[in-house]
Amino acid sequence: MAENKKSFILYSDLISVVKKLVERDRENKTNYAGELFLHILEYVNDKEPIAIDFIVEMAFEPIKQQLKRDLNEWTIIKEDRSNSGKIGNLKRWNLDLYYKVMAKEMTLKQAETIAKHRKASHPDSPISPPIANIADNVNDNVNVYLNIENFQKFRNSEFENLDQVLKNKLKSFGITKPIIRNTNNANRQYVDVVEILVYIFNSIDWSYTTMKNLDLNEERFRAFMRDFIKTYVSDSSLNYDESKFQGHFVNWVKKKI
Repeated sequence: MAENKKSFILYSDLISVVKKLVERDRENKTNYAGELFLHILEYVNDKEPIAIDFIVEMAFEPIKQQLKRDLNEWTIIKEDRSNSGKIGNLKRWNLDLYYKVMAKEMTLKQAETIAKHRKASHPDSPISPPIANIADNVNDNVNVYLNIENFQKFRNSEFENLDQVLKNKLKSFGITKPIIRNTNNANRQYVDVVEILVYIFNSIDWSYTTMKNLDLNEERFRAFMRDFIKTYVSDSSLNYDESKFQGHFVNWVKKKI
């Protein structure tokens, strides 16, 4: 069994085989059922067991094949989860690298190599530090900053994957596709208005904290948010990232109340 895997699955349809073995054991005073169970445990503990006879060997063979299939599936799931965690870390600490990986302009391994040579940005900041030239494991000429065409293509794909509820919510503000804005910041060259708003829509804890701090009920908070979003969407000079949006919103509301 794989390293760090401490469990395995026995399926309920195994009962037919075990029942026949137990019945035979009772008739002949043998112990095939017990031998089969021991054989299974030795196998999953990498003991490389040898069946005591043909009966145990035949009974174990379909179980062995199922254990192999389960192990393959577990390995794939483990790898997928590992990659998801790595991609999540990129998105949090090295957003430009994350976009590169999502746009398939760089492998996850290349992005991780570059990220290891960086100093992590502040955990509350979606902006990652500038890229250094790292020649050991990544080509010298790798340019991690996205061009606008690739960023637009990536954001179009992300927009299509949004659920209908979010699309309808965005549509209420006249948004039916990504809105890309140049930040004039080398660390994060572009922002998508859609990405920022989806982040804000999902920031439930921040919303309730803001309501509490500003002494707003939910109705007033939503009204202020609608007005602020309309201004944000209509004014192309506003290129806020997530944290700046939140900060500007709070300051804007303070001036209104």
